[in-house]
Amino acid sequence: MVDIKLAGMTLRSARLEALPWDVTFVDLENRAALHRFTWLLPLLEDWAWNRIDMQSAWMIVNASIQDWINHHLTPAADEAWQPYTISERLVNWIITCLACGQQPVACESLAMALIKQSEYLQDHLEYFGDELTGNHLSNNGRALYIVGLVLNQPALAQVGRQILLEERKRLFVEPCFLREGSSHYQFLIMRNYCEVLWFARECGDENTAVELGTTVANLSEGCRFFLVANANSGWEIPLIGDISPDCSPEWLYGVPWVAAALTDSPAPEGSIPSRGWHRFFLAPSYVSVERLTDSEDVIARREWVKVKQHNWTIFAHLNPAGVPLPPGHTHQDTGSLVAYYRGEALLVDTGRYHYIDDREGNRGINCWSHTMAVIDELNPAPFYRKIYPKSFLQTRVGALPTFAVSPNALEIRHGGYARRKGIGAYRRQVNIISRNELEIVDEFRGAGFHEIYLIFHTSWQVSQEGLGFKLVLGDQEAELLVPESLAKQQVWRGPSPDKRFGWGSRCYGQAYDLSSIVVSGHVQLPWFGLSRIMMRKG
Repeated sequence: MVDIKLAGMTLRSARLEALPWDVTFVDLENRAALHRFTWLLPLLEDWAWNRIDMQSAWMIVNASIQDWINHHLTPAADEAWQPYTISERLVNWIITCLACGQQPVACESLAMALIKQSEYLQDHLEYFGDELTGNHLSNNGRALYIVGLVLNQPALAQVGRQILLEERKRLFVEPCFLREGSSHYQFLIMRNYCEVLWFARECGDENTAVELGTTVANLSEGCRFFLVANANSGWEIPLIGDISPDCSPEWLYGVPWVAAALTDSPAPEGSIPSRGWHRFFLAPSYVSVERLTDSEDVIARREWVKVKQHNWTIFAHLNPAGVPLPPGHTHQDTGSLVAYYRGEALLVDTGRYHYIDDREGNRGINCWSHTMAVIDELNPAPFYRKIYPKSFLQTRVGALPTFAVSPNALEIRHGGYARRKGIGAYRRQVNIISRNELEIVDEFRGAGFHEIYLIFHTSWQVSQEGLGFKLVLGDQEAELLVPESLAKQQVWRGPSPDKRFGWGSRCYGQAYDLSSIVVSGHVQLPWFGLSRIMMRKG
């Protein structure tokens, strides 16, 4: 039996050469994953880890590829022929072929299928206008470019090259960060450009390699921004924004090391992960010579900020336009924060469970899934709609969000709540008081009585103690004190009846229990609230 890891579920199969291509799933992302062959590289990496002969592996996976080809001879209006699905499938097939010591151009039926799908893809590029085109078009370019190089098809390679270079303007409004507001997608798009740079180098396209070298080095800086050395001497990232169904976050942790090997960018300080996507591009003995000094305590960019001081690492994200703009993978998270203490995630975003338009999927986008302050059950901004002109949106978002940072503090201000009568500007300040103490200040301007909620999501165990809460993880213990004016207090461990609290997602389609602390009260504005976290043990 072989485990086929799809988007949030595992399909068990005894025969890779006879997979159920027409099977129906509740979540369409699982059907997409099956046809994208996103499961193929993790499976191959697992076989290599267990020292299975790659020649034998190729016979098995090639039979599966040929079976797909035989069942999909003609393009159809189906997930199997969606442009993004084609793009992922083409690259996964080629990398698999090379990893098994085969040349795609020498495999006649495979080469014919690659060209046929590429020509179809070229006629169905995912361009939807300047504002509504997301990262899919660049992925179309990635597939066309790599197929064109590997199969000596200059016309395909040229189309792919032009798309990849031009789409950088849309994807990277600032050089180091993807504009789509997701830490996981930052690594995913970085993976794409690393692969393209690797193929450009291997196939002798030096002009493209020079062009993309700076892009990859910049994106690597953005990925290093998110990496946190955890308490187990491994790595993790704050899961802010959407979690991609294409792979788990852990699969891509090694991306910055590949970038370091391909460019002059530094690698993260610490050991390279033992497993993951990077094993297809780095020798097992790879060790980076240049190390990141990690001397920057404050990194503030257009929509991301990180403050590292003493035992604390604080992340925050805001939506610069006021609203989470499509197409993208950002959430209603302006004003939220993620906090690590000694490499352990203490305050977290819950992550988004899936992309289905239902209660569980939509909850991950909304304010309730973030560690933040909420007033009158409002998101910090309205949701974008295509029918909204920019002039109307500007009247609804109020004062645009801004950051202010110092070596031991960050401040977020925005006017998004002011679209409701009586509510004025909002301010959150996070202060690192000492090695063992963190302070969160929330302030709402305005007039009249309103319902204010403070939400704290944590993977630590929580119990109420007097007016505060005790948080425990292993031998570590913390105390959370909240404003006395918010007298209603609730703690959830496991999903609440309305599914707002008590659970999260670290990987697409997978849920886990976490603790949600929700304190609220009917208070008069202006209102000022002080919350404090003090470490007691550990």
